[in-house]
Amino acid sequence: MLSKKVKNNYQNLLNQKGFGPIKTDIKKLTNFYLAEDYHQDYLKKNPNGYCPDNSTGVVFSKKTEKSTDNKDLVIGKKILILEAEGCPYCFKLRQDVLNDYQGSIEIFFRKSDELDGLI
Repeated sequence: MLSKKVKNNYQNLLNQKGFGPIKTDIKKLTNFYLAEDYHQDYLKKNPNGYCPDNSTGVVFSKKTEKSTDNKDLVIGKKILILEAEGCPYCFKLRQDVLNDYQGSIEIFFRKSDELDGLI
């Protein structure tokens, strides 16, 4: 799971600077509750957000993580399908619908960690 890899990588950087363990638990989603409107699109409204880089001084370099080029997605019309790792519904959509897609609008597939440059 990429989220655990990122957490471990950042934990190593924190350890080097004398910080303790990250307390965040990462687990599969079982229930989802939509937040209040004022919490929606938080990072769009607050581009500097609540970045842990600012509170610890430990900078996590994105250069160590996989980067996806999305420049073509912001030009013209595109269909963007957001997929989850190992999702049976995503697989079924590809198999039953998209394998036979013959539309004129290009389709791109991304996972949530591959959205750089789209917000």
